[in-house]
Amino acid sequence: MATSPPAQRLVLIGHGAKNDVEDALVRLGMLTGFRVVVIDHHPILSRQPDELLDDADIDLSRFEFQSSDSVVVLIHGEGDVDALWKIGRRAPRYVGVLASRTHAGGDIEELRKRGAPEEFVESIHIPAGTDLGAMTPPEIALSIITEIVSMKHDRQLPSKSLNRAK
Repeated sequence: MATSPPAQRLVLIGHGAKNDVEDALVRLGMLTGFRVVVIDHHPILSRQPDELLDDADIDLSRFEFQSSDSVVVLIHGEGDVDALWKIGRRAPRYVGVLASRTHAGGDIEELRKRGAPEEFVESIHIPAGTDLGAMTPPEIALSIITEIVSMKHDRQLPSKSLNRAK
């Protein structure tokens, strides 16, 4: 009997408290066959992920990101850049950030100022997700999962990423 390869990971980096997009990503990630890992010191989720790292002092630079990982940063603030800086040293397949276009532009510029490799900066999907016209948290999660699944299968979809609009 042939064994199937291990599930690829969807790694969600949250900031604590209720986040309906994070919650929907956990459910959709599991539904689409990903091993869902949540790094969040106090998530409020309707479904338990495959793995929960809820230590408030977790050091992302020590987390073992894999090249097949899809990582979504859901921090919504000043911690975005620090998280991206640490993720960038590990080069996962997909890195997306849930952020407004205004905030996203500032994150990109700050990463460049810090000396992040341009190849990594250009690879970040910011804001995360394909342009489906998503408005609600489940629709936003669907747009992010759609983008991740398309990359998993080497498909190009139109992106709303600031980095690809240049």
